Amino acid sequence: MKSLYLRIYLTVVAALALFALGSTWLFQQEVQRERTRQEAQVGERVAAWAELIQRSLPPADAPAADQASALREWSQRLRLAIALDSADGVRIGASDAYLRRTADADAPRGLPVRAKDLPEPRLRLVGRATRPSDAEIAANPRARSATLRVAERTQA
Repeated sequence: MKSLYLRIYLTVVAALALFALGSTWLFQQEVQRERTRQEAQVGERVAAWAELIQRSLPPADAPAADQASALREWSQRLRLAIALDSADGVRIGASDAYLRRTADADAPRGLPVRAKDLPEPRLRLVGRATRPSDAEIAANPRARSATLRVAERTQA
């Protein structure tokens, strides 16, 4: 009788595990489909905006002030942070939203982090890491994975 209960229990556990795996797989597939669809929509919108802005901006030989004012106007219409660079990489103009976003101290992810912006470390390593000797490992086998590091607190 115990063997029958065990078999029933194991069958139920196996069925639940298969259901969990199957539903997780289906969920992942649906998330991937949705992500692909969203990325395609965003790509189409960005391409349409880029074409619209490109057609509405003054020509490349127009004065930079005219190009910058047209860029700011389109930035306000589309409610986007936009910057315009020349072919040689010189910034011609940028929207107010773009300037605020790049000047903000709490900038969003993806912007470069500079070493000078990082806080000074609170600890400074002293010397090198010390590993246990063969004699210590022989006396205590659990010591073989140990590493001793010494750090000194800084003024920060």
